[in-house]
Amino acid sequence: MRSRSFISILFHSKSNKYFTISKKYVTFDFRGGGQLLFNKQKVIQNRLAVLRAEKKWSQKVVAEKVGVSRQTIISLEANRYNPSLKLAFQLADIFEKDINDVFQYIEQEE
Repeated sequence: MRSRSFISILFHSKSNKYFTISKKYVTFDFRGGGQLLFNKQKVIQNRLAVLRAEKKWSQKVVAEKVGVSRQTIISLEANRYNPSLKLAFQLADIFEKDINDVFQYIEQEE
């Protein structure tokens, strides 16, 4: 009985268009025959390690050029940290690349 009322609330709620389910957003589109559309999560990935290797620079050299710690560069290369917009542009500048060549905003594969 509880699950039925939960489904009823999901389908009849007019206050929200999106519902959070397991860190994903679900949109109900009744124009398309009531199909559920799932939005995939997007993540920022980078090519810093590749670009750094092409220039034969150490992580320390890159860190000094942009004014951050070596640990920040390590975290960026491992995709554990997303840079600020300013830092992203600085990194693109030192590698003489467009920001889109260094950082990509892609759908996360599951």
